[in-house]
Amino acid sequence: MKTSYLLLLLFLIAKKIIGQTKADSIPFIAYWATGDSYNFTITKVKQQWQENELIKNISTSFQTNFTVLDSSDTGYRIKWSYDIDLSQFTNSDDSTANMIKSIARDMIMEATYRTDELGRFVELENLEEIKARTLGIYSTIFKHMEKSGKMSLEQTEKILQAVNKIFSSKELVEQMVAKDMLLFHLPFGNAYPITDTLRYEDELSNPFGNNALRADVQIYVKAVDLDDNYCIINQISALNTEDTKAYLTDLFTQLGITDKEMDKMIKTSTLHITDNKHLEYWYDPGVPYLIESKRESILNTGDKKVKRVDITKIKYND
Repeated sequence: MKTSYLLLLLFLIAKKIIGQTKADSIPFIAYWATGDSYNFTITKVKQQWQENELIKNISTSFQTNFTVLDSSDTGYRIKWSYDIDLSQFTNSDDSTANMIKSIARDMIMEATYRTDELGRFVELENLEEIKARTLGIYSTIFKHMEKSGKMSLEQTEKILQAVNKIFSSKELVEQMVAKDMLLFHLPFGNAYPITDTLRYEDELSNPFGNNALRADVQIYVKAVDLDDNYCIINQISALNTEDTKAYLTDLFTQLGITDKEMDKMIKTSTLHITDNKHLEYWYDPGVPYLIESKRESILNTGDKKVKRVDITKIKYND
């Protein structure tokens, strides 16, 4: 998340009041030590509606471990590892099950990355390895869809071209392959006022164009226990409707849709995207008990409506 000037100011204020008896903001600063290790359960839910009919409802869960490999005055080095039970996919049809087996070798089971001294995500250390593995997975998935008749050869090639363009950007690669890690580190380096609501305009990367996507953001502290250093924070983001039009134009261009087709689709299309994040943390030492991120996307094209909901939950294993 792009840190606003207001959050920076609040952080500086918070540094001055730490140790006083009355706190009016919650500073998120990592207090980790080498060897610290925490286990979490991650649950992913994907739902999709065509008109008002639910046509997809998939839920998967797996284990992850967060371990501090090194700590210094300038930051931390972290290992993030997954333990995925592939047997949960055995109910898939034979062709899908075979596809899952073929991509299992490329699944990202471990990542190492660095943060700054506050706990903010800096960069993946094994980025190139992860990039190569992920591109291999996308290639296998789209070729599987082509063979099963769900996509044409032309569609497969255009989508793979779009994916390769996205993967030419380090920032976009990290946003795609390190989503769980970025979500984990979201609040670090900020200070949240206990009684006020923060409102500001954020900028999100546009994977298909050069202009960033604006989003209106609200953040507020829902509950806080200063004795236990525990808090609940809610963050609500809504993508700017003008920017979603530009996003659709960039997307249609990348997919090779002709100008005539594009003009018609843009005139009759609207895209609404909202993000809701629920964060429950022990802000000292900087460990989440529960993180829940929910993205709702509603695409209207002419008389057709498609709604998609993506949910990620990260829960501390007691």
